[in-house]
Amino acid sequence: MLVWEGTEKTSIKWIQKDNPLSATDKNMEPMNVKLFPSGVPYKFIGLSKSVTNAQTLLAGSEDRLWFSVGFSGSGNRQPAYREITEGKVTVHSATKQELYVFIPISGIAQSLPPSRYAIALIYA
Repeated sequence: MLVWEGTEKTSIKWIQKDNPLSATDKNMEPMNVKLFPSGVPYKFIGLSKSVTNAQTLLAGSEDRLWFSVGFSGSGNRQPAYREITEGKVTVHSATKQELYVFIPISGIAQSLPPSRYAIALIYA
């Protein structure tokens, strides 16, 4: 789950099978993608290593800036996410970003509610 803070708090949740560090600039074929509190994410491809690691560590879109983690550009805002509504694409920036990874605990994850999974804060 990626969480952005700017004018309001927004997040995107998804499932991807492969570790983001296992590929570079690859469509990770994310499943169950949802943007909260509402909206449809535009061209989100899951997270993978960015070929432009001077700008961002992990990329979440083909242009490598949107849905990214570890942006190191100038200014006090960073590219956050894009959404599409009625055919119109809107871009958003953020002042803060957090990436949370939910890792099922082997053997017992299926018997526990999702809130009992291990949670790792990757970047804030």
